[in-house]
Amino acid sequence: MKSAFYHIREEALQMPITDKGYEYQMPDGIRNQLTKGFLELLHLGVSNWYKNKHDMTDEEFDYMNFYVYTEGNGIWSDSFEEVCSNMNKQWLAEYFKHLPWYESDLFCGEVGEMMIKLGVIKEGEQRDISE
Repeated sequence: MKSAFYHIREEALQMPITDKGYEYQMPDGIRNQLTKGFLELLHLGVSNWYKNKHDMTDEEFDYMNFYVYTEGNGIWSDSFEEVCSNMNKQWLAEYFKHLPWYESDLFCGEVGEMMIKLGVIKEGEQRDISE
């Protein structure tokens, strides 16, 4: 039986790395499903969970100070799956669940960029937390 490390190593060796680094391009058929309405529901699901658990305000949910740290975590993933289910797009949730970890990370980053571009969230400026 092969160890978990072996499987991770094998997966890493299969990463499509180019001269420009690792590249992932979200298929247009997937991108087209991530409408502003879909992304607003995703944001609502994620932000409501954090508001209820951590007493956060709407202003705290920008990209640079929140989403960059929470993309793809359990709350984000659960919210994504719930929106897919509510919109009869379970196949989209399956697509996301079956991405290798490195593509999943990049997929979540692209979703965040789309949320900014479509005005669902603000980009924000990274705050200095060292003080």
